[in-house]
Amino acid sequence: MFSERFDLSPKPVDRVVWDAPAPVRRAYVIRVLKHLVYIDRDTRYFMKDRLGAKQLYEELAAMFLLPVDEGYQDSWQCLEVLYSLVQDELEWTRFYDSVEYVGSRLLTLAGESHASSSGVRDESLMFSKYRDEVNRIFELGGVVWRLDSASTLQMDRPEEVQRLESEVKKALSEDFSPAHDHLEKALRFMTDRRLIDPANAVKEAISAVEATANTLCPSATTLGDCIKEMRKAGYPQLLVLMIEKAYAYASNEPSVRHGKNVNATVTIADAELLVHVSLALIRYLLGTHGHGSQVQ
Repeated sequence: MFSERFDLSPKPVDRVVWDAPAPVRRAYVIRVLKHLVYIDRDTRYFMKDRLGAKQLYEELAAMFLLPVDEGYQDSWQCLEVLYSLVQDELEWTRFYDSVEYVGSRLLTLAGESHASSSGVRDESLMFSKYRDEVNRIFELGGVVWRLDSASTLQMDRPEEVQRLESEVKKALSEDFSPAHDHLEKALRFMTDRRLIDPANAVKEAISAVEATANTLCPSATTLGDCIKEMRKAGYPQLLVLMIEKAYAYASNEPSVRHGKNVNATVTIADAELLVHVSLALIRYLLGTHGHGSQVQ
């Protein structure tokens, strides 16, 4: 489209996290779902590369333990019954579940019809188009979720951040295994729709920094000890203070690193900041160790 070619599409003001807006649902049904299903269990119709509307309705109703609209068995009504379920009747969390499920069914369909000679399932062209269109609709609607290659919705992150994640995880994978594990958990708590937990994302991200620092500074037992050693070793004091403040935030925020009698108040925005800062701090610690300032 003209507006997309020249990057003139209006940008959503708000980031939609805990909702599935009606325009997004409607666009999904009209622009995506209607092109993927056909009227099955009817000798007049058969499309081997599409999903049967009656079967899909049955599967979604069973998945969510919903009362069944018997109209789905009628070839004249089945499509509208399915569209109405997805667009209007499902709770917003179940709408996203259905988006993932349809994608997984397309991948299964591809595996049944187009398995490669090596036995490894190829990603179907239909699923690729499905994922691209879903992600385009979600982006236009301000929805933060993006469908990945396994048909799982993950929180959208800038490409630069994703590259940093990959770079840091690779650097930690061998000699910094505990830090790598903490970072993996932090990213799952930050991006996986089923696991979103801002407080735990902060805890694991700071723990990843702490584990990295402790590996570089074996004599220390906490990140606080490492910070003291970094000051002695001649690290820039204001940068050390930044690490200290991030550690202090995670330690002082209720129910993050220490149990409190009040609930955590960490928002997704707070967690994103701390996770991104932690990635940068880990990269900094790894980059300076053995190259200039280092903790003995």
